[in-house]
Amino acid sequence: MFKVKPWRIVFLCFVVILMNELRAAEPFVLVTLDDQDKNHVRLMTQVLVGAYAELDMAIDLRLLPNKRSLEAVNLGLADGEGGRIAGMEKVYPNLVMVPEPLFSLQVLAYTKMLDIKVNGWKSLKPYRVGVLRGAKYAEYGAKGIDRVLLASFGTQLFKALDADRVDIVVIHESNNLALSGVKGVKVLQPPLQEIIIFHYLNKKHQKLIPALNCAIKKVKK
Repeated sequence: MFKVKPWRIVFLCFVVILMNELRAAEPFVLVTLDDQDKNHVRLMTQVLVGAYAELDMAIDLRLLPNKRSLEAVNLGLADGEGGRIAGMEKVYPNLVMVPEPLFSLQVLAYTKMLDIKVNGWKSLKPYRVGVLRGAKYAEYGAKGIDRVLLASFGTQLFKALDADRVDIVVIHESNNLALSGVKGVKVLQPPLQEIIIFHYLNKKHQKLIPALNCAIKKVKK
């Protein structure tokens, strides 16, 4: 009978333990939508890094195109989505939402036309409205409107407005207008809506939600 030498058993046990420790030390991979204006990402990162530190966990937040980040979490290719509006689990069933909000943003409409009065999304119905592809708040809000889905970066919305491809563009408050370099654009008031941003996990990590919810509350205070 083949006998395994004791030192080999000890060595194999050591390797298994080391591999498990390395796996445990790997950062928790989060993804979120990319944009040229990184202010929302910086705020999101600040809250999430602090919250996960409360759980003795490190995170690695990566940027992906709008729709792709949601799909990556839904497929289990990433552990969580940094921040989205409520209701994503209705479209992506493997996502679970952490109930405590991360922050809120105003949704604003911009135009070069001077005679538009805004009173909610329905007031935009007579116009061609440009929205970000994959930005769910805008895709939902602009349903039933002559919407034009544009690429992932907010700056491209303003370039489309400047090229007269759309009459109005809608985006959450950001520095994208300044970054685009487009001139002669005005923001319409009042804001179309306020969106609340929540953190999501792949459902395989849903046991973390109670502790993570408390940690987000603590960091925000």
